[in-house]
Amino acid sequence: MTKTFLASAIVIMLAAGGVAAQEMDHTAMTAQGETAVPAQAITATLGSLKISDGYLKAMIPGQPIGGGFVTITNNGPVEDKLIAISSPRATRAELHEMVMQGTIMKMRKIPDGFVIASGATLKMEPGGYHLMFMGVQMPFKANQTVPVTLTFEKAGKLELAMPVVTIRGR
Repeated sequence: MTKTFLASAIVIMLAAGGVAAQEMDHTAMTAQGETAVPAQAITATLGSLKISDGYLKAMIPGQPIGGGFVTITNNGPVEDKLIAISSPRATRAELHEMVMQGTIMKMRKIPDGFVIASGATLKMEPGGYHLMFMGVQMPFKANQTVPVTLTFEKAGKLELAMPVVTIRGR
């Protein structure tokens, strides 16, 4: 009964959009219990960008949202920016961060993308920056891969088959 109510409430908040969707409880998706990068995390390169430690977390049944993480290192002479993400498994995908407001952790969309300066590394991890997938009809399940496209301002698009790990990150 509680799961059904929670799932229904999340669907209503997503349908309403705006602030309601941004203030959802993403505790399970961003749980910090396991901080080590899973062994099956993906690594790839695109021009001077190195993408490593890429993975998605398994979703809670009945919830239409999922999250993922990557580390991006810019080995090039100029900055680049991750401006968009997409997946055929989600009706919408966005770049987000979790922030503490008092004692409450809230999610916030980053509409302008993540800048990766020359020589810098951007690390996405539970409780911080992350990839957010909404309107997921078939939940991400552990031991699957999900097609994800990262779009960079200068380097272009990179298509990945991101592995899905358990909610605890294993």
